[in-house]
Amino acid sequence: MTRPRLSTLSTEWVRMPVWAREAGDDVDLADTTTVEVAFVVDPGTGDPVEPQPADWAAGEWEVDPEFNVTYARGLASGLTAGTYRMWIRIDGAGVSPEVPVLTHDVLVEVF
Repeated sequence: MTRPRLSTLSTEWVRMPVWAREAGDDVDLADTTTVEVAFVVDPGTGDPVEPQPADWAAGEWEVDPEFNVTYARGLASGLTAGTYRMWIRIDGAGVSPEVPVLTHDVLVEVF
């Protein structure tokens, strides 16, 4: 899979697909939860570095009704050159008392 590539001069949305099921039913995350995002420098070792409290910023939900996909998205801005891993944290009705903190293997390359 090709890595998203952003310029250090860019301010762009980066998104991650997210879904949840409870008791066999889909959870409407976009209407019942909030999402935060963090972009953390990836060390390249295969072991992700967890975000620190100051890394988190408000994110948004984006729903694609045509394909029935919900994305968590965050605004990547002011990143220096390097490779970053996007993290998301979800809180609210439909996931509480859990607070999932998730990442995946798609890295963002900033040049």
